[in-house]
Amino acid sequence: MKKTLLTLVIISFTNFSFSQQIEKLDYCNCIENIEKNSPIYDGKYERICKEKTTDVGSFKNDLPDGEWISYNYKGGLINKINYSEGKLNGLFELYFLNGKVQFSGNFINGKKNGAWKYYNEKGIVIIDGEYEMDKPINLWTIKDKKGKKIVAQYDYANSKYIVNEVDEKFKFKGSALLGGASLSYDLFIENAEVPRDFWDTYADLKYLAKFKIEENSSSTFILDEVNEKSSNITITFGSNVQTDPASQLHKIEHSRLSKKLLYYKISEALSVLPPWVYKGEKETKIYIPYQVNIR
Repeated sequence: MKKTLLTLVIISFTNFSFSQQIEKLDYCNCIENIEKNSPIYDGKYERICKEKTTDVGSFKNDLPDGEWISYNYKGGLINKINYSEGKLNGLFELYFLNGKVQFSGNFINGKKNGAWKYYNEKGIVIIDGEYEMDKPINLWTIKDKKGKKIVAQYDYANSKYIVNEVDEKFKFKGSALLGGASLSYDLFIENAEVPRDFWDTYADLKYLAKFKIEENSSSTFILDEVNEKSSNITITFGSNVQTDPASQLHKIEHSRLSKKLLYYKISEALSVLPPWVYKGEKETKIYIPYQVNIR
């Protein structure tokens, strides 16, 4: 009987081991474990770099599903993000290097819902508002980085600004992201982190986010990878990160999985921008050149 049980344990362990697909990324000293990687991604996923876990999550039918967590080089949290078959669903949290919460919001099946708050590194709320199934409601307030001065405040119940002290050169024409272009750009750059497998490589990717804005200021977007910048684009969120000297960089072809995870990181950063203020313009495009070590 004992021999039979031992045999079953060995068989179970062997089956589990062989179900894990392991990919080595020698250029960044990382390995990726995933239960199934062909023809689609499915099951639990983990990335380990320099013997430290950097990302854990799971896929379902080629789409992120369940809780995804990223860690920084010290082992601290970068984010906790919940998905349901590719749609944001549940708590979405971002963290500063000091461990304090940077952002906290909630989604229901891809729609923003409930209280949303952005904090500075001292834990002071600098952006505060509420959604009702994608529609911004009631009063939204944006303060300066110290959390002392209100720079923008909009009453969505009555469709009017209470305060709008955004510098004229950073104001949008037509429908606008509350708080202006500079704030939205800064938040996007902060949140669209460079993944570890892109860090010491060259990358020159281009994306286009097409936003649809309703009269109640609710918004949705579609993100696509593109070959070049199209015409009539007025908003650009350019990202050009320089990491290490050229002698430490690697010219590699990033895998389909690496590009898929990067796509979702960019989409996440766009999803937690401040709400739109509808001013007659129902469609807006944001061009995103994503460059790493491109001079």
